Amino acid sequence: MSSNEKEEAGPGEEEEIVIDIIETPRGRVPEFDSTFRALEKISARLLEQDEKIERALSRISSGQLSSTELKTILETLESIREDLSKLSKRLEIIEDNIGEMYERLNLLDYLADIVERYLRSLEG
Repeated sequence: MSSNEKEEAGPGEEEEIVIDIIETPRGRVPEFDSTFRALEKISARLLEQDEKIERALSRISSGQLSSTELKTILETLESIREDLSKLSKRLEIIEDNIGEMYERLNLLDYLADIVERYLRSLEG
């Protein structure tokens, strides 16, 4: 699998985030680098949405909006809310994947310790 990234999505549009999977003898494991890139992409999207909210609030508080602009801003804010909800769900999935990676790394460490002790016993 490879990480195919789309151009940046607008408000309310779906943006693909792909996490590569590594096949191991113990099963499929999320790849660390692609997981890290996914988290960076999500963080960047959240910051972008935060900046849009700040600009909208600034314009609203200054009272320099026509009814058309106000309607557009309200629609944008609703789209941003939807985006944040989707991103929150994605973050939960990524957190689960990271938890799985952590468990598998612990298992690998445990197995490495067993192998190391076995090899030492053969030497001794």
